[in-house]
Amino acid sequence: MDPFYNGERKQIHQKTRQDEAPKNDDTQEIPRKVQYFMDNKEKFKQGKKQKFKKNKAKDTFQKLVPGQTRPLDAPPVFIQKKKEKERDFLNRVDNATQKVLLQSKLSDHYGLNIEDIDQGDLTKKKKSMSKSRKEKLKHKKEKMKHKKHERDIDNKETEFLKDDIQFGEVVSAPPILTSKPRKAVRDEQFSKPGKRSLLLKEIILANSASSPNSSLRSSNREIGQTTKRKNLSMAKQQVMDAERQKAIDMYRLMKNKTVKVS
Repeated sequence: MDPFYNGERKQIHQKTRQDEAPKNDDTQEIPRKVQYFMDNKEKFKQGKKQKFKKNKAKDTFQKLVPGQTRPLDAPPVFIQKKKEKERDFLNRVDNATQKVLLQSKLSDHYGLNIEDIDQGDLTKKKKSMSKSRKEKLKHKKEKMKHKKHERDIDNKETEFLKDDIQFGEVVSAPPILTSKPRKAVRDEQFSKPGKRSLLLKEIILANSASSPNSSLRSSNREIGQTTKRKNLSMAKQQVMDAERQKAIDMYRLMKNKTVKVS
């Protein structure tokens, strides 16, 4: 096509230009802003403000879709930036779409309300507790309360048994018990060792009384007291030596058996 061609096509384009000067002043249209000021001249003088009607298209947006329990987010508006290529614009739209889909999948899978996945603002939905779970928690609280009560009693007992020793207090001897227990036997022969009437003691006393050599026993020797070997007769020494050797042999025999078994 010849770029210098000035035919019918360019003449039609020149006729439809909007910036041309008006050919007739009577047919010139009034601008909309001027018409708006002329119509509202009286209202402006009275100080009344014009109430604009709400956009019904925005109000008719459904907050809840059938089958969903939470409201839908407002749909994002994508505007191509200045000097932005069409490919970059489409990639930006695709990334935003994938981000919204990922948030929806995570919220459905984990039961979370994800406000902003980049900042990490997550709010978990509170689950209703089952009846069995409530009973278990109630039983656990009662058990812990009972344990705490027993622990308090033990602490009070230890505090009661603990002596509060003042600074500088000196003790030269242990305390003396002057009172007896309530259910203790008051007979003195049962309260001290050596004065109890035991069966072995009665047998020894009976044998000592019936033996003929009881009169030869030293008056200083008490019942159950042993004598030295040098003070015994030769016959008693031989008997004691034989018994001693017999005990040693038996011990050695038992020791050899244990060594062989191991």
